[in-house]
Amino acid sequence: MKLFFVSILSLFLMGAGYQTLSLDEVVSIIQTPNGQFDVLCKDHSRELVSKEDLLNNNICPHQPTPQLPMLDILFVIDNSGSMSSSQQKLSSYAEEMIRDLVARKIDFQIAITTTEAYKADFIPDPSLSLFKSYNGQSILNSDTPHIIDVFKQLILQGTNGSGDERAFHSFKASLENPQNSNFLRTGAQLRIYILSDEDDFSHKKENYDNNYNNPNLYNMEYFTEYLDQATQSPNPGENYSVSAIAIFDEACKTQMDNEFGGRKIGYRYQELVDATGGEKISLCDLQIPQF
Repeated sequence: MKLFFVSILSLFLMGAGYQTLSLDEVVSIIQTPNGQFDVLCKDHSRELVSKEDLLNNNICPHQPTPQLPMLDILFVIDNSGSMSSSQQKLSSYAEEMIRDLVARKIDFQIAITTTEAYKADFIPDPSLSLFKSYNGQSILNSDTPHIIDVFKQLILQGTNGSGDERAFHSFKASLENPQNSNFLRTGAQLRIYILSDEDDFSHKKENYDNNYNNPNLYNMEYFTEYLDQATQSPNPGENYSVSAIAIFDEACKTQMDNEFGGRKIGYRYQELVDATGGEKISLCDLQIPQF
């Protein structure tokens, strides 16, 4: 057996290129005949570990390998007739968004749905609330082949969708679809980003009714309570946020109406964003989301 004093072993491993090894909680390490390592920790516990565990800091109680932050990011894309330029603008940031997530060492997933996914609950047709796919890819992560190109295409959901935009009901319908059940991960933060030039009018009936006084209009608590449950938040709002890339003032509405009339200020978007600590990003000055 070989007895390695901590300081000598640390120097050896650093010389081999293992710069991140921390031995603050280790007293000694003994290599056994079968190639494993008998580790004596400062709390007087002992562990028999492999070389891989040793090099990855998986030794002693206070030295687990740090877990990457986990984000499950859902984009809700308005695919109504006026949304072409806004989709194109967000799509142009696809590469920057992916590179930012990778640079920050985020364990991420990205999925896309539309503001008409709510229809799945009325027709009913579960396929309407399935995450959108491109080349067979619907939930993207760092291992997705050609992820930047796929992400760009998924943002471009077209302009043939319904003018009855119900973004809130749509993210709920998509997250509840059993075929999307592998998206929400235990321990991950959910980030919902809505791209729309209208407002949300999610209500209990199938008919079109873009009226803020509609008695069937769902209130914010309906959706925050759902998200608390879906994300297993130990405290209200802890594991998620809802953000909106939308119109938030008259000046922006006027600017957008010059291109295509009939836009709306996202009053309800602003309300849910404020309630969940999300981002408000103006369609008139579209910036990369901060996740």
